[in-house]
Parts: sequence; structure tokens; C-alpha cells
Amino acid sequence: MDPPGCGLSQHRPACGWYNDYEECIMMMQVADKLGWDEPFIICGHSRGSNLSGLAASVFRHRIRAALLIEGSLMASGCYITHYEQVGLPTGGLPLKPLIPLDRKNRERVPRIFDSLEDAIEHNRTNPTFPKARATAEGIATRHVKKLDDGRYQFTHDTRTYGQLHPHMIYPETNMSMRSNTACPVLSINIRSGHIALKHDYDKFYDQVQTQWANPQFTRENVRPYFDDINATFNATPDITLRLVAGKHHVHSDDPVTISKVALEFLEEKISSAEFEASKLEDIKLSEIGFHDYIYLLPDVSPEAQLEEIVDVAVKSLCEEFTLDVLGQNICVKRWGSKDAKFKAIAWCDEQDNAGSFDRLGEIIVEKMPEQICLIAVDRPGLGLSGHLSLEQWYDVGCEAPLLLDIADAFHWNDPFTIIVHDRAAAAGLMVAGALPERVNGLICLDYVNAASLPSYMYASEMFYCYEEDKNTCLEQPTFSSYTEAKKYLSNKSDRYRSDLVLSHVARRSLKQLEENVWVCTDDPRRRIRSPHPPNFETIRRAVTRIRTPVLFLNSKNEQKDVLLKEKPLQVLRSMQEKLFLLNSTYTTLHMDGSHYMHVDNAEECLQHILHWANSNNVWQVDFGKSKLITARADSVRSKL
Repeated sequence: MDPPGCGLSQHRPACGWYNDYEECIMMMQVADKLGWDEPFIICGHSRGSNLSGLAASVFRHRIRAALLIEGSLMASGCYITHYEQVGLPTGGLPLKPLIPLDRKNRERVPRIFDSLEDAIEHNRTNPTFPKARATAEGIATRHVKKLDDGRYQFTHDTRTYGQLHPHMIYPETNMSMRSNTACPVLSINIRSGHIALKHDYDKFYDQVQTQWANPQFTRENVRPYFDDINATFNATPDITLRLVAGKHHVHSDDPVTISKVALEFLEEKISSAEFEASKLEDIKLSEIGFHDYIYLLPDVSPEAQLEEIVDVAVKSLCEEFTLDVLGQNICVKRWGSKDAKFKAIAWCDEQDNAGSFDRLGEIIVEKMPEQICLIAVDRPGLGLSGHLSLEQWYDVGCEAPLLLDIADAFHWNDPFTIIVHDRAAAAGLMVAGALPERVNGLICLDYVNAASLPSYMYASEMFYCYEEDKNTCLEQPTFSSYTEAKKYLSNKSDRYRSDLVLSHVARRSLKQLEENVWVCTDDPRRRIRSPHPPNFETIRRAVTRIRTPVLFLNSKNEQKDVLLKEKPLQVLRSMQEKLFLLNSTYTTLHMDGSHYMHVDNAEECLQHILHWANSNNVWQVDFGKSKLITARADSVRSKL
């Protein structure tokens, strides 16, 4: 299999990211296309072996054996946690260095060779991974294309050079995932590699010093990587290590030896043994329930209220824009003057659209249009924005950089404020932590858990992402009336939405095709869970890097309080503990109102925001004659 962006496979869309989680699922989709219903053997080399090991843990009932050549079972995960001290060429970085690295790689010009032989020789003499000529020829002939002038151009997507997903596999997650593996695993490594030395720290340290020759290495900061390798192997139930002579591409340089080692292993492990492995349990469903966290429906059903408001009109002047952001159509609404001194981007929850910020925008235009410019965004697949291509998954980490791309599209050179609602908080936290010099304030409305999950749920979430994607109908449902379509929007949400909220959201998510025919334009795949939700460690790293003031404005209502008392979720508590790692001034306010307080209680919500912004020098807004609500006694403001 040529991974996306490599060999003869197509490149990812410009707005997409290359990452291990999605490619692991693609491996299973390839098996599905081939009609492989019975358990099969999976084999990978280097990064591909890490993917194969990942697949063996997620799709445990479908993998009969895993042959991993020159991989580390994702042991490089500790690079992420310790990379500042270690200074290694890491296997995974946080979002901060990824954004400028990605932008740099997009501008790289693919290398051109005068002849095919030059391309082969370039690959053969790679100083990091030297290889036999036959190996280099096999790789180069799939990596170059002949130009009209007779020269050869490298076709490998330049974005793959360091463009890794911001949600890397951390050691704790790695150990948890490996423990799910049911099949026997063979790890073939060269004798001179770091895996071969995993049991001898002195030799391991000397080898790493020689290989990377980095002056930042010390025995202390290399130790975590060494320990991580050992922990990874120990967490895998049935793993066999075989050492061979050769270089990194030993499977191609010396296929006879590798075949012999692999066949001996397979004969011993699977020739006669029966294989039975159950698929992973849906842990999130069993522990938390389908409705995602903490919101109960009120006694009055949404259907009973649907006729109260047929529709709403956006009263105040706003402008609509369709932006081409890395090839993706993103639709936004702008309230206030483009020349306003204070600017903010509003990022909706994954079940809403930019219409959910209409009420805030109306009030801004009514009371202070020359002071604040608010841009609300239809995230990809929602509202009027375009859908992602089928080989991409909707994911908050991949979308987070779009916040910066949108600000760049409007030429916002000065720092701006980010307003996020509910699960969209993860994107705000990640951007504010990645590039604090671009963000002057972060406002989280009814922040719950930033959509993050603990390590023990990761393998299960990946598998059920694959299952839901496979079973999702891509046809958009049609309805005979606008009211019926609104009922659909109400029923498909796991958050209670008043009819006022529904009306604002429906204006952008419902479209009339012809008389008595309405359609919901939201991408049905938006309902599929992410193959790589933010890890607690991902959010922790983002939070500890935030240097801008942060406001957590939460709603208080009886339904929410009752459920939290009856079912205090470990997931929620663990996530909230991360807030205490903030190194910036943060404020927590609670106001009476619904989960959509920025719609149902918009004026009071905005006044809390303005008071906080003025108090923390985020904005300096003249309220004029508008009433200002001061912070309540239950507010908490602290600086660490």
C-alpha cells in the first residue's frame, strides 16, 4: 500500500493533514475493498510498522498476526512529552511548531533530477537511511514522474515532511492501546538499531549519541525514551523480538533473511492454533451514554415548542463571506466594522453553525459597531461551508489551524480574541497555547471537557469511528416542510436547543430544493466520532502554554446541577483539573441560563464578556448607556 501522499497514491486535500490514526483506518478500508472477511496478517516497515501495530490493537479481531520491521510500536511517543529537553528529531510535536512547519512545507518545490538514475542514486545514498540499489530503485520509480523536458520530478507530497497530527500518541495512551492486542506480534530489528539495545541502557545511550550527535542529550533526558521502549514491549501481550544484521531497509535489502525469520515465526504461532478475539467494547457508550455528557432535556419537549417561532430574521446588518481556505470553502458572517480596533472569531459547537452567534452579533452592531468586529464561522461540513472529502475525518485538531487561516484571510495582523462554545473549546485552547502571540483573549462558553478522552478509551473510539463511517448513509434527508426539517435538527442534537436557537441554526443548515421539499445540508459524517479525539495530555500541553487571559462563562440550570450530582463523571473531573495548570489569568463565571446562553440570554452573556474583557485589558470598550452587569460573588479569578 502506498500511503496517501506517497508513491502512486493521491495527495491529501490541501486542507487535510497526514496522520497515523486515519491511515490506520484506511488500511482496514483497503482490506474491506479486497473482501477480506477472515482475520489476516498485517506487515509494516518503519512508520508503517507503527501503523500496523496500531491496527493490531484497534482491530484486534481482524488481525491474525502482525509483522513489524524496524518499528518501535509507537514508542517515539515520549518524544512529545520530553522533546523540549531532549531536542530530538521527534516523531510527534505539539501544535505550536507544526503550524509554521506546515506552512513552510507547502511552499517547498519538489526536487527535480536530470535522470532517473540520479533520482535512484539520491535515494540510495540518503545519509539517514542508506540502502541497496535495488531498494532505492524500487522506491524511486514510484516516487518520481517524467516531465516534458525529459527530467524527473519528485512526486512525494512535501507536506509529509514533518506534517504530523497535533494529537500524537502519548506514552500512557500507547501502553493502553498495545494492551488490547490479541494476535502474536513479531518485531524484526537490526542489531545496530536502538530497539535492539532496549535492555542495555549504557549501550542504548551510546548508540543514540552516535546516531544523532545532539549536544542537548544527557543521560537524564534520553532515559524517558529508553523506558518508553521497554514499557511498550512489556504492554504487548504476545511479542517476539528478532535481531538481524543489516540497515534500516533490511526487508528489501535482504528479503531472503527476513522471509525466513517471518515464516518461522508464523509457523510457530499460527500454523495450527485457533484464533478467537472479540472486537473492542464501545467504552464511551457503556460508561457515558450516547448523549455526550451533561445536558438533560427539560420537561417540555422541543417538538411542543416548534410552532412558537416559525423563523427569525437577523435584525442587524451583517456581511457574508465565502473563503477559500486551503482549497476548502468556509462560510463566515461578519458583524461590526472591519476597521474596529477589537476583533474576535467565534467557533461554534460541532452540532451548530455560525447562526448560533447571530444574537451576539446583533447586539454588537446595535451598541458598539465601530469598536468590535465579530466573525462567526460555519465549520467544515456545517451550515453553508463545504463538506470535507470522504477520505478525511472531521476533527477538532485538524480544524484548529483554520482559525489562524481565517484571521489571515481578513489580514488580521494584530492579536485577536477567540470565542468558543462547548466542545469547540478544544480548538480555542490549542490555538491559544500554540501561538499565544496571535491571541489576546480566549472566551469559552459553557465549556465542559474540550471533547477530550482518557487514554483507555482511545482504541475503542478509533474502532467505532471506523464502524460508524462504514454504516453512515451519505444521502442528505429531505422533508416536506420547514417545520418538519427543524424537528429533525432538534432530534439529532444531544444538547437541548430552544426554538430560538433552532431557528438561527436552521437558517443556515436547511435549504429548500423545491416546493414542499427541504433538505438538511449538514454533512451526515459530522455525526461520526473522531478517530483521534484530543487526549488529556494534548489539552494539558495546550493549557500550560496559554499566556493570554481566559474566561470560562458557564451556565447554571437545575437539569445540569442534578445530573452532575447524580453522575459525577471521571472524564469531566479529570478535564477540569487541567484548568489549574493555566499560567495566565483566568476567570470563571456562572450565569443563570441555558447551555446556549449566548443565544437565549445573549445580552447578559455579552455584558459578562465585556466586563471581563475590560477588566483584563483584552478590549477597552465604551459601553455608553448600556447596563453593565458586574461579576458575581461566585466568580473565581486567580493567577498562578
